[in-house]
Amino acid sequence: MFDLQKKIGLDFSDEIEKSLKDVLKVNPDNPTANFNLCLYYLNTDRDLSKYYLRKCLQSPITKKDAEDLLYKIESIESYDRAVDLIKQQQYKQALNILIPLIEQEPQNLNAIYYTAICYRNLNLYEKALYYLNMLKNKPERPEVLVEIGLNLASLMYFEDVLEYFKKALKLKPDDSTIISNIGVCYYYLGQANKAKEAFELSLRLNNSDEITKKLLEIIKED
Repeated sequence: MFDLQKKIGLDFSDEIEKSLKDVLKVNPDNPTANFNLCLYYLNTDRDLSKYYLRKCLQSPITKKDAEDLLYKIESIESYDRAVDLIKQQQYKQALNILIPLIEQEPQNLNAIYYTAICYRNLNLYEKALYYLNMLKNKPERPEVLVEIGLNLASLMYFEDVLEYFKKALKLKPDDSTIISNIGVCYYYLGQANKAKEAFELSLRLNNSDEITKKLLEIIKED
């Protein structure tokens, strides 16, 4: 039924669930039925999915697949907890989750990115840049380029910052925040006219940005 559902696009969810549970009524330890019920609930009820998955650990037929999938689920849950902690501004607690996760999964680009965010918010800019450097050879993402720029700006390297913000702007040409950040760079580099142009362009794209409005007022006063 799983295969047929994928091929013809019809929804057999109820029939799949009922069939698998009918098997378990006869044989509660059936590894294949338990594993498929785990897959069935994977995207809708993670706790229930793990319940069936743990039953699969007892059978040599499904043990290896169950261990691999359980590890992946727990990694996702750890990552989700870290992101929630970042939203609550609990950066040190988030790092306690993210760093071991990166050690286990060196290619987890999102975990690396959020680790850098934690370090920037803890004012540890060099450490943030260390992790962001791991992402530089990957496909360019504007948010990564902006993060590099923000950390370099905190270290007062405004010429380098400008380079990264301009790269980010090529990927998101209508991003008012990036344009405003470019204006800040020009301001600190003593190029007031270019800063003014950037702030005005940013406000044309987003007239509700109060910070950019204040920056523009400062430029005009100077």
